[in-house]
Amino acid sequence: MDTQRLRLGQVVSSRAGRDSGIKYVVIGIIDDKHVLVANGHNRPVSKPKKKNVRHLLIHNVVDQSLEAQLSTKARIDDKSILRVIEETDSFGNLERQGGET
Repeated sequence: MDTQRLRLGQVVSSRAGRDSGIKYVVIGIIDDKHVLVANGHNRPVSKPKKKNVRHLLIHNVVDQSLEAQLSTKARIDDKSILRVIEETDSFGNLERQGGET
């Protein structure tokens, strides 16, 4: 799995490490194997976490307005990230696992 299938504004969950099971939103793509994620709470937008895509469960949810803001390098806030994650909690279907093709 590489980052070509991930999009900015996409909801993911950690499946490895101390943060296993925590939902995040992709706010940056570093290279073909790493992304920056934030959850608006203990990982704010100002201090995103670098995650290997193999350690992520990828949800089939992308917030269109957040994706547009991130694509244009517009400033986003933690409230926007929290809103997307809270909305996902009610319908967050899993699409695929990061380490699988």
